[in-house]
This record gives sequence, C-alpha cells and structure tokens, in this order.
Amino acid sequence: MMKGSLPRLHKIFILWFTGLPCSGKTTLALALKKKIKSDYDISLAILDGDILRQNLSKDLGYSTEDRRAHNLRTASHANQIVQSGTPVCVSLISPCRNTREEIKKTFSNVFEVYIKCSLTECERRDNKGLYKKARMGNIKNFTGVDGLYDPPTHPDILVETEKYGAEKSISHILERLKDLKIIKG
Repeated sequence: MMKGSLPRLHKIFILWFTGLPCSGKTTLALALKKKIKSDYDISLAILDGDILRQNLSKDLGYSTEDRRAHNLRTASHANQIVQSGTPVCVSLISPCRNTREEIKKTFSNVFEVYIKCSLTECERRDNKGLYKKARMGNIKNFTGVDGLYDPPTHPDILVETEKYGAEKSISHILERLKDLKIIKG
C-alpha cells in the first residue's frame, strides 16, 4: 500500500500518550492497536517507553535534559515510521510539557493523549513496586514522587483511566480520532 493511501484514515498520525507511571499508557496503546486493526484494518506501530529506553536511549539517564533528549529521539523515530505510511502510538511518560509542545511544533500530525490517573491509583496499580522503591529513596527522580510531571493543559484527547476501563477508554479515543478528522467514521 502506498504512503497516505490507507482508506480508513484522513491522515497518518502520531498519538503521543503521556501520563504518570502506571496510569495505563501501555495497556491502552496495545488495546488500541488491536482494536484499530480489527475494526479499521489499520496497522498501528507502538513505541513503548520501557522498550525504547533499552534500545534507543540506553545511554541516557533521567535528568530533565536526558528526558528531553529521549523524547526528541522518540519523536524523530516515530516521524520516520509515519513517513513510511504507518501511524504510530507513542507510550511514554513525557513529563515535561514544554518538550511535548516542542515535539508538536516540530513534527506534523502529533496528537497529545493525556492518560490521566491519580497518583494514588497509579501507586495502587504498580505491580513492579517502583513507587515504593522511589518513596524509600532507592530510585531517584521518579516521576510523580520526586520527579516532576507537568500535566497537559489542553490535550487533544483526555482519557481518565481511573474512571473508565480499557474498553470504554479505547472507544473514547476512537471517537475523538473521528472528531479530529484523523480516522474516517
């Protein structure tokens, strides 16, 4: 299929999922990939923060500048995939609002999706014990504990995972993609 010829899309896009650790970014990205394939016959590439850290940015730490560099590398990689005609969903904490805004200005068709969830609920969901380790001082600069998270002020899509389960959240994302004229209804 040629670039830009996907019949169910108005445009090839990058969905940029941002939110606290354990807010549901990866879970929703994977569920969206499955749903968009079954309902629209569109293959969605997923770029997940944990995997990207192991490969694309293994040389970077968690300082503000390293996080910015990691986010910009990820955006560049996502843009390369989009240029080949495949839409992308990035699942990344992306704690700095100004970096997310820079990405939206630098690359076209980037849509910010705020996966909103309270810190209390994120800690409850944490099956790896990362929040506990951060609170004990074993992990430094952990987003939500001693690391900053700037929530989006005007996300393109807001998903409240504490209020709604995965299925309803995915339905909401798809409806907003139709409203934004990204996916054909």
